[in-house]
Amino acid sequence: MTKTLAKMLVLASLCIGAASRASLANMLTITASPTQINADGVSVSNLTIQAQVDISTWGVFVNLSGVGPGTLSQNYVYINLSSGSLTGTGVVTLKSTTTPGTVTITASAYGFTNASAQVITVGAPPPPPPPPPPPSTLSITASPSQMMADGVSQSNLTITAQEGSYVSPVIVNLSVSGPGTLNQNTVTIVLASGTLTGSAVASLTSTTSPGTVTVTASAGGFTSGSAQVTTSAPPPPPPPPPPPPNTLSMSALPAQIQADGSSKSYLTITAQEGTYQSPVTVNLTESGPGTLSQSSVLLIVSSGSLTGTANAYLTSTLTPGTVSLQASASGFTSGATQVTTVAPPKTLTLSASPSSIAADGKSKSVITVTAQETIRVSPVNVTLALSGPGKLSDTNFNITIPVGSLSGSHTVNFTSLKNNPGTATITGTASGFVSGSTNVTTY
Repeated sequence: MTKTLAKMLVLASLCIGAASRASLANMLTITASPTQINADGVSVSNLTIQAQVDISTWGVFVNLSGVGPGTLSQNYVYINLSSGSLTGTGVVTLKSTTTPGTVTITASAYGFTNASAQVITVGAPPPPPPPPPPPSTLSITASPSQMMADGVSQSNLTITAQEGSYVSPVIVNLSVSGPGTLNQNTVTIVLASGTLTGSAVASLTSTTSPGTVTVTASAGGFTSGSAQVTTSAPPPPPPPPPPPPNTLSMSALPAQIQADGSSKSYLTITAQEGTYQSPVTVNLTESGPGTLSQSSVLLIVSSGSLTGTANAYLTSTLTPGTVSLQASASGFTSGATQVTTVAPPKTLTLSASPSSIAADGKSKSVITVTAQETIRVSPVNVTLALSGPGKLSDTNFNITIPVGSLSGSHTVNFTSLKNNPGTATITGTASGFVSGSTNVTTY
């Protein structure tokens, strides 16, 4: 009994709810986006169905129908309202057919007023016409684009044909305006099969007039092309260089001599001229322990030449040192050189007179010992040594160097041995001196 009563109460509630729902202003709306699509069998419009209720319910089944050239993705949609909301939506799609027209879509549900929307399907526009072929054009490039107006300089011209439709060969006429000359008035451009671009070459030669040269390429059915080349006057030649300066130079041979008062160094004086002049008087000066053979020389320069020489010499004194020499002349850069004078070595020299005597025990040869100094030091102690048959009257003695002189001598006697022939060598030594020797033959 209790269960039967409960069922009755539920049924009564449902009936009351249904009656109440029907009596309220429940609403359906349907919106299409876009409202116009192409009649191509693939375009779609999205249909949004909205249900609005006054009393909360679990959901609404909405039936969908379409009239016209279109196909719905489904014939119903369930709008869920279980969350307690009074508004909900559902979405379906309408796909066009290939027939243009108007499709009317209607949404209906129990207790709701029907809603509808329309989608227009239109025929696809015709495809655009193919674009016209691009124009056939000619272009020119010049390398270099600037050259000298000297009558020989050249610019290399490349003429390029860019075709819209294949044509080959192309005869291109060339014309020039301005101070320049073409090597040819036409070129033939041959295009390889399957290509729309080709090129040919020519050349432009400058004249002697500076300016701008315009080269134009033209051919039937082609847009002309042009290039410009600028020719400029060559720079003026540089001024001639100034003549080189007039110079003097000196050389000394040898550059080192002994400071013995007699050794000589021979001087060569050279004049190098920028402009010809002859003769040239050259003044000579020295500074140091030496004496020039002359104070000037007259230097003769041969006609057609710019170089001449003259000679002099320098004699040493007894004082070692450096002699600075200079050659000077009006309008010339002076020349100079140096000669070094060095002290000669201190030497001992020995001589025998006669150098051959009888081996009889009494024959004699006079041995002269000479000391040569660079700086006077007196006396000089000399020691003699004998090797061979004979005897000396003295083996150790002093040589006196006179005042004002650098040399001095001393003599000793050499006596043969009886019946003992041979060669005797006498050697003299002294501290700081180069040793000397001589020979005496006994027979």
